[in-house]
Amino acid sequence: MKKIISNMLGNGMKHPFSLLFASCLFIMIHTASSDIPAGHAKIESPAILDSITLLKSAKDDAEKLKYLDEINHLYMDNALLILTKFRYDIAKNRQDNTWCSPLHLSIRAVGCWHIRSATDDLLKIIDYKLDPRSIPVGGVMMEDYLHPVLRILILIGIERETTIRAIVNAETKERIALLLWTLGHLKGINERNVLEIFEKETVQYTEENQQKNIHAALAMLKQMKHVSDFIHFAEMAAKE
Repeated sequence: MKKIISNMLGNGMKHPFSLLFASCLFIMIHTASSDIPAGHAKIESPAILDSITLLKSAKDDAEKLKYLDEINHLYMDNALLILTKFRYDIAKNRQDNTWCSPLHLSIRAVGCWHIRSATDDLLKIIDYKLDPRSIPVGGVMMEDYLHPVLRILILIGIERETTIRAIVNAETKERIALLLWTLGHLKGINERNVLEIFEKETVQYTEENQQKNIHAALAMLKQMKHVSDFIHFAEMAAKE
């Protein structure tokens, strides 16, 4: 882990934005145990890199399988700790929307560790938005940068059916718009067929509130020129 952080910091000399985030991640790793209530395991430095080294130098199949199993257990143990920290931050730190806040870092950690079991938790806070005043100067921001959950959902492989189900059951128009952005960026979907896919795959939802959401989503889809428009729609909906 120290080597990974060191490499990130080294690259950060050329990219100040990466340097800042690497520093924040380092702080998260070393302070996470103090945020988790008593009774939860403490986060320790993972030994995955050591296990990989041992795996590469294993003398026979038995040793290879042993170290491979160890890597799997280390991954699962750390994934559970990160997920626990993430859920704790949702409950306790939801109102802190500054750059490198506890929740922001936990969201990023879930993405780094590709924790698919966090999908439902991520969907609950899909409208979590960073305060633009807290963003460090000099970074290159993509259209969704203030909404850190969106890119993580795509990274961990949220399914199309799950995204559509979340849209038709969303609580606000802002969430509908953000979920449509997510839908439009899923693998196998492009701007030309997102409307057709949505219409085809929502016919099974017939409840009154679901139909209301479907109509709201269709209205946005018909106004869409590019998938990026949904970020603008979300911002407008949040002000209503």
